[in-house]
Amino acid sequence: MGIRAAAVVVILGSLTGCPHQDDDPIIDAPLTCDPVDDQNPCTLDECDGPTPIHTPRTGASCTGGTCTAQGTCSGDTCGDGDITGAEQCDDQNTTPADGCSPLCRTEPSEREPNDDGTPAEGMGSVDPGGNDFDATAVANANAQAVQLPLDVAGGALLSVLAAMTPAGDEDVFAVRNSGAAPRAVKFDVWLRLATFGYGRSCGITMDASLTIRDAAGAILAQNDDRNPSNDRCPGLTYTIGAGQTVYAQVVEYGDNTPVNSYAITFEPM
Repeated sequence: MGIRAAAVVVILGSLTGCPHQDDDPIIDAPLTCDPVDDQNPCTLDECDGPTPIHTPRTGASCTGGTCTAQGTCSGDTCGDGDITGAEQCDDQNTTPADGCSPLCRTEPSEREPNDDGTPAEGMGSVDPGGNDFDATAVANANAQAVQLPLDVAGGALLSVLAAMTPAGDEDVFAVRNSGAAPRAVKFDVWLRLATFGYGRSCGITMDASLTIRDAAGAILAQNDDRNPSNDRCPGLTYTIGAGQTVYAQVVEYGDNTPVNSYAITFEPM
């Protein structure tokens, strides 16, 4: 009897959960999904069945104040120009893809190389999907994802700041859906220059293509222009399957002109 009791203690002791960061708790939940860490001390990263969710820690203490029912710190007013509480930045707006997210978190920049590592010019006019996607590009994109995770299961809009330099450079981003259900995602490319940006037409100032591929390189979806006459930046919606990773490849159309500053957004629908 005593041996059985000891065995029960050992077994129960092995099921007490997993470690997590103290300032951004993850609630232990049935292993139906992987909670997605949103780096917000005012939310609990947990699961609602197969779907990762972020539950406000209403009333909990946070740097500069108390957590609100909206999952923000009461000392924070994102968009007022003052960096307070848990804010990492505040650029006087709540617009994404400008370096400071709508939650006043610093938006990440791409990490090179994220194509095949040997940019080659001139194929974009023949194949809008570019010429720098292969097994090396997939490996580089996956390596980038370790430091720059793009997981759409949590439902938040994600932005990455990027550039295609030198001429012939292409960018590949690994985008994952860790959830247990398919997720429709809106992919968009935006020009980052004065008078341009998120939600604004690129006009004819930037012309690029966007291709969604699987790891073998098969084209799953592709777009060249949101509007051929007045918005030559690409955008499309694609549904990522449960547990699936896809690769978003951005190419300057012509593949022979540098693009010094752009952003790509991934918006779960």
